[in-house]
Amino acid sequence: MLRATLQISGFLILVLFSSALIGCFHVQISGSVAGATVSFTPLDDPDDVLAVVESWDVAEVQELVSQENWDAFGLFQRLIVLGVLSRPDYPFETDRLYLLTAAGGYDYDTDYDLLMDEVPEEVLGEWHAIMSGRHLQTNAHNVSALTELVYQLVKDELPGLSAGEAEALLDAMASRLVLDFNGDCTIDYTDVLRWSNIFFWEWYRGEVDDLDEFAFLLLDGAGDASRLALAQSMHDALFPMAALECGEWVSSGGQEPLAQGNATYLLEILADTIVSVELYAAVDSYLYLLDESFNVIAENDDRDEFRHQALIEISLTAGTYYVVAATYEPGLPGPFQLGVAAPGGSTMLNLDSITSSGFDNASLSGRVVDQNNNPVVAATLKVTGLNTAVGQANVTLFTDSNGDYSLRIDAARVVGGAFTVSVTADGCEDAGPSIGALDGNRHATIDFHLQCEVADAAMLVGLGGSGEGTVESSDGEIDCPGDCSQVYRLGTRVTLTALPAPGSEFTGWSGACSGTGSCTLTLQKDAATTANFEEIPPEEPDDGPTIEITSYRCTDWFGQGILEATGRACGPPGTTINLAPGLSVNTVYTCPEWGGASSCSRGSSSPECTTWVMDLNPTTGPPLVAQAWAPGYSTASVTLNASCQ
Repeated sequence: MLRATLQISGFLILVLFSSALIGCFHVQISGSVAGATVSFTPLDDPDDVLAVVESWDVAEVQELVSQENWDAFGLFQRLIVLGVLSRPDYPFETDRLYLLTAAGGYDYDTDYDLLMDEVPEEVLGEWHAIMSGRHLQTNAHNVSALTELVYQLVKDELPGLSAGEAEALLDAMASRLVLDFNGDCTIDYTDVLRWSNIFFWEWYRGEVDDLDEFAFLLLDGAGDASRLALAQSMHDALFPMAALECGEWVSSGGQEPLAQGNATYLLEILADTIVSVELYAAVDSYLYLLDESFNVIAENDDRDEFRHQALIEISLTAGTYYVVAATYEPGLPGPFQLGVAAPGGSTMLNLDSITSSGFDNASLSGRVVDQNNNPVVAATLKVTGLNTAVGQANVTLFTDSNGDYSLRIDAARVVGGAFTVSVTADGCEDAGPSIGALDGNRHATIDFHLQCEVADAAMLVGLGGSGEGTVESSDGEIDCPGDCSQVYRLGTRVTLTALPAPGSEFTGWSGACSGTGSCTLTLQKDAATTANFEEIPPEEPDDGPTIEITSYRCTDWFGQGILEATGRACGPPGTTINLAPGLSVNTVYTCPEWGGASSCSRGSSSPECTTWVMDLNPTTGPPLVAQAWAPGYSTASVTLNASCQ
């Protein structure tokens, strides 16, 4: 029968389901069973009825939520509130086991479409669930077809067992039937009680058709013999879970088994056996099984027409294998569970994550020297022979000036125990492959030694231009002029720096170097370069002001002898002209603007003041002095030996 898959998130399902079951349980077979009578008795004393409760039917729910709200409910909402079972007010003992026996009622989803059936099917038989006092003190457990299946398998073995022994037996049965349901990455009987044929039927490990057939036996009231026969057949078809890993994809790699993003696990088979490898997730999963050389030997997409979970069943000989948890499409996030089951359980195999962030790094260390045992500091090393879960290991190289190399390997991606690596470099001989082993913390240190035939290369430096300067190398071997050449081993990195002398500037490199900054070369052959320096021309200083008297005469001005002088001054803007001292009128002129007259002896670069004329009234005899000055310059003066008295 085709089953509907609920197209809402698992979180929302839990919210809806748990909301309906706060302080309650749920009674179901194919779907919710309303109006079932459930009795609570001690497991070791089934005649002592402690409480009797009925699961909610339509009338009771309508009374609880109101007719108006019931009418507003969709068929899915109606389905999940039907069959709820209120916890009886009884002081159940925490460590004691109890038997819940459900009988009668009506199943409201026998067609598995997750919608309340208009005409429910009457339940003609009874079914059971074993719960501890701890379970009865919590909520969201179910009396279901699966709890009846477990009951049929263990009921004849329970008499005489202690509560602890009985719970261990229940946990062992759970490991064959379901995956982890409550998020603790451990399969136990609590996962059976949380399993639901309405919401979480996909987490049943067996065949869906068998599960449906068993549910119909309960609906039809089939006897214990028929139930036990089918339950035993379903049990025997499933291997006990030997190992379970819970992981999460951040962004899955899709259908590429060694792609980054997929989760890879080391599977060690201890003896020849049949194994069932199962991958469960909310997204469409894809499963790979690889041999020890990372060749794909089996893969699976959907285990059946109902479920996207992946399943591989295969016979394996003892040895090392790898399991890859992938997805049908790349780039998907989400949690997953990976289980490996075998007839002998955990005694048959080990499953170990090799993508765990808890694994540390492996490292290789060694020395590279030339034919004269001198260190080689620029060898390009290649590392091969590493078995990894995702192709070539992630290798980071460190080196120092002594030729000592350290290679760090991301050991979270190195698989297996012992492994062999080969470290090579062009022109070098390896002393032989190195064998390392990851310890319990996945540390490994491997030593290697390379001896290389290394050629030489010369570095020549020249100086050019009209200026002066020096060139220095970062290792101090070149200091030109003086030491302008040096022989290096092939592949050496040399950095040159040009330093101009005072009065010169560095204008750039020519030859093997270019530009105007420091030059770094990796010498693969002889190289020559020239550092060019040019002289910086001196700046022409600005002259101070000049002053001259171009003509003068004595004249009469209202009966008084006056000296009339004509002259000009040259100087920068702001030059001040003064005829002083010894004048009755001490007149000061400031050059307003320069006119650029060529008659000024300093030329157009320092234009002259506008010609001025002065009428002077000397109170003393000659000589008379005219002055011109400007800020920051010496004062210019001219003497006039004239008198008009």
